[in-house]
Amino acid sequence: MIDIDLTKKERLSNLYKFFFILGGLFFIATGLYRIISRDSFVFDFTFMVDILYALLGLVWLLNGLNILNAWMKRTVRIDETYLNFKSSALQKEKSILWNDIGSIEIKVNKLIISSKEKNLETIELGWIPYNDLIEIKTEIEKLSGEKNINCKRD
Repeated sequence: MIDIDLTKKERLSNLYKFFFILGGLFFIATGLYRIISRDSFVFDFTFMVDILYALLGLVWLLNGLNILNAWMKRTVRIDETYLNFKSSALQKEKSILWNDIGSIEIKVNKLIISSKEKNLETIELGWIPYNDLIEIKTEIEKLSGEKNINCKRD
């Protein structure tokens, strides 16, 4: 069984943090100043640009404080019944039952899984660190051998 949580807080350099925090504060201050200093609050193109400035600054600030990485939930779970892959918070988790798998082809950065009904499912693995990727591939080969599933590795 593998249960890997890749939602680690990364160690960022101080220059990187400083650049994004300063840039975020600049964009937020500029956007808010332009919104507040308007004569009228008519929704037009410049008002929309000012709001986008403030939102861009917020994203930069969250990136500099390393909050965005913690929000982007990324997990891999492989057990006796399921293969679960979730590469980001924006994508739905891919969950496949071992009983539905006909064969597995393990490529360098992806899995090609064909079900017993000949439907193909491709799972990209480029977002997984190398050491974890080797462990995942080894576990998939082991479990597919136990379950008599054809597993081919390139």
